Amino acid sequence: MKIYIDENLPYRALVEPLTKLFRKHVFRHPGQETLTGVEDVELFESLSERDFDAIITQDANQLSNSDERSGLRSAGLHWIGVPQLNEPGLHGLGAVAGMVISGLPYFFESDAELPHIYRLKPAAHRAKRGPDIEPV
Repeated sequence: MKIYIDENLPYRALVEPLTKLFRKHVFRHPGQETLTGVEDVELFESLSERDFDAIITQDANQLSNSDERSGLRSAGLHWIGVPQLNEPGLHGLGAVAGMVISGLPYFFESDAELPHIYRLKPAAHRAKRGPDIEPV
């Protein structure tokens, strides 16, 4: 499968590890496709023309906006949604990467031919994220 990582995610940090982990699949980002700043409906059309199968994004508005949702459907794109956690720095990057890495196998194992929505979930609530730490 060919998957586009939207510009609202830390795409440069995600492409290489995803490519190494999921070797049968292709991951691309806006810089590689020269698609930065493109409006969503136009983006979906461009991704369809470039034979993409899915988009990974944090833009949940794409589902509530009827034109954008219709654009996804017309483009034949699966929508893989990453919730916004508002965690800064490496904690946020790690949380996003963890959700994407742990959620993608479910997407790859599904046999949905028509476009579907895949809502990724955080591993734990913010207060519980990270290891338990105690003295030895």
